[in-house]
Amino acid sequence: MKRYFIDKAHLATLLAPRGLRIGGWNEIRPVNPADSNVISFSAPSDAGMLLEVASSIADWIGCGDWVLFQFDNSTCPLESEIGVLEVICGLDESWDVAVHRSLLIEDIDGFSKQRLFTQVSVIINFCLVFEWHVYLTSSAAMPGQLIGLQDGVVYAYGTKQKTGSLKVKNERESSDQSP
Repeated sequence: MKRYFIDKAHLATLLAPRGLRIGGWNEIRPVNPADSNVISFSAPSDAGMLLEVASSIADWIGCGDWVLFQFDNSTCPLESEIGVLEVICGLDESWDVAVHRSLLIEDIDGFSKQRLFTQVSVIINFCLVFEWHVYLTSSAAMPGQLIGLQDGVVYAYGTKQKTGSLKVKNERESSDQSP
């Protein structure tokens, strides 16, 4: 797998075919918002459920050959958070949040789909825990399909049919809880 920060020109070439663009606050937006359905829900505070939600989000967006994480201008992580993200991502370069807002993770050998899915799930989980403002899409996403994470709330954008297919458990099944 390859993980690296990309510039705005590269970002635009990835977003345009998906009917997406960068907004004024470095967020990802649908080109035609009127064509987009949005659903939202608060992320659970339970650690186990949060990881399940993060995995559901990664599954819904589809990992494909690459996944893009776009950090908007509201994301101002602490040095310790930056260090953890660098380790989780396996970055070869330091993350200068003032300069780098777009992180691309590619499955360049075609054999790491499960590893990419797991890494994306963990990054989503981490971003939800620290309530960052992050947007993601992938090479497998349908036109207009993206996820927004803001202050612990998940926003799913796409067609009504596609957003309706995002299935997450909002609470643990009673059989999963200890007596």
